[in-house]
Amino acid sequence: MKDISNILFSILFLFMTSPSKAQCDSEPFLDNCTSTINEFRFLKHYKFRTKDDEKLGEPRVYGYSYVFSKGSTYVLTACYDDSEGNKMIVSLYDSNRKLISSSYDKKTGKLYPTIKFKCSSTGIYYFTFNFEKEEGGCGVSILGFNKSN
Repeated sequence: MKDISNILFSILFLFMTSPSKAQCDSEPFLDNCTSTINEFRFLKHYKFRTKDDEKLGEPRVYGYSYVFSKGSTYVLTACYDDSEGNKMIVSLYDSNRKLISSSYDKKTGKLYPTIKFKCSSTGIYYFTFNFEKEEGGCGVSILGFNKSN
């Protein structure tokens, strides 16, 4: 019985002392991202910490919804760790899940840090966040609005 206890203690000790994968800290992204919304009012933020997940097999997509009001302009930001060239893409959809806007322009291959949308109809809008590469990424997005007069 003493041998089993020693073996279990040794295994536990190995797990506790072995180096773990570096965790992604999205807090600095939130601080930096807040400054990108300028004249917009902060509504909500979304954090993503998939960089250290096991191999995903395909890009992971995070989806959310929010009620947008007619006459307001909304902004969605993309602030992320680009040290490995893994870009974060933000896409906005209407209530029928038809693509309205994306931070990635397929025609030009250009990626934008924000997308802005002037709402012409109150309702539920959907947005997704994903990283180009299958191993995921680390970042944050902010949803903001500006009420038009």
